[in-house]
Amino acid sequence: MEQIGILCSELFSEYNANIKKSIAETGLSLIQAKVLFLARIFEDNKLSQKDMAKICRTDTPAMSRTIDKLEESGYIVRSRKSEDSRCVSIELSEEGIEKSNQVRSKFNDVNGSMFSELSDDDLNELKALLTKMAGQNEIFRKIHSDLLSDISSDN
Repeated sequence: MEQIGILCSELFSEYNANIKKSIAETGLSLIQAKVLFLARIFEDNKLSQKDMAKICRTDTPAMSRTIDKLEESGYIVRSRKSEDSRCVSIELSEEGIEKSNQVRSKFNDVNGSMFSELSDDDLNELKALLTKMAGQNEIFRKIHSDLLSDISSDN
């Protein structure tokens, strides 16, 4: 069992390094790219800063700073929810949509290179196993159906 953990850790490290390198070409940090990526996936539901921080596994002040930078760059717009003025939702600007498309392309490039040796059947099995494992995670359960349907539309 520990061999599986080591293998997962090594694959994650390689994947993360490749993603960071690829995302850097867009002029964004990885956390900024995640925010744009998630804001695009959930554009109909408009995630709050608090939700975004939970999904990205960062604290609220760090997320606020990240969103400040994205807002200064013209990629996102913050708006207060009418039902709760304390809750701030995040929307992509036109520039943000363009940048999120670049981010998505970078993720797809890395996925293509990392998983190029897998057949379609292998990829489907991997997705099923990862989804089953991630289903134990509360945050993933909350978002997985939207995220997986978005990823599936790419393949």
